[in-house]
Amino acid sequence: MADLNDASMTDLLCFLWIDTFKDNIFFVTVSKKPKLENIVQDLYQRKGFPAPTFQNEGSVVTLLQRFLKEEGQNPLLIVLDDVWSGSESLVEKFDEFKTENYKFLVTSRSEFRGYGSPYYLQSLDHDNAMKLFHHSASLGDKSSHIPKDLPEKVLFSCNAHVW
Repeated sequence: MADLNDASMTDLLCFLWIDTFKDNIFFVTVSKKPKLENIVQDLYQRKGFPAPTFQNEGSVVTLLQRFLKEEGQNPLLIVLDDVWSGSESLVEKFDEFKTENYKFLVTSRSEFRGYGSPYYLQSLDHDNAMKLFHHSASLGDKSSHIPKDLPEKVLFSCNAHVW
């Protein structure tokens, strides 16, 4: 079993839910200024469909609902990652169409009330942030031909916010 100090949230989620959701897990990075249109297009493209075009906001919501209904015939998990405060209306759209087979999880530095119990995680320290960076970049524990100071510069510029 892996040491949970070295695991990212994504790794932990995959470990816990891979048997239930199999390959029906979607990670969606929301960030500061989310656009539901972009998220819906991304979901369709990840399933191998062409990116839909939209006439208006209503058609975006209709296509989201259709996607969740069709993909939710089998267990479906959507992870809304890096959701910022002020994105409540976006979270509500995903909550609106929940079914028995469809679940969604929000990762955020802000608390969103009304969507289950929050689970608080501590930020990673520098050493674990560096291990996660190397793992995420598929570098293992070595930086293989990457200037030694580059990962440090990346972590410094991100201020470890991505971890």
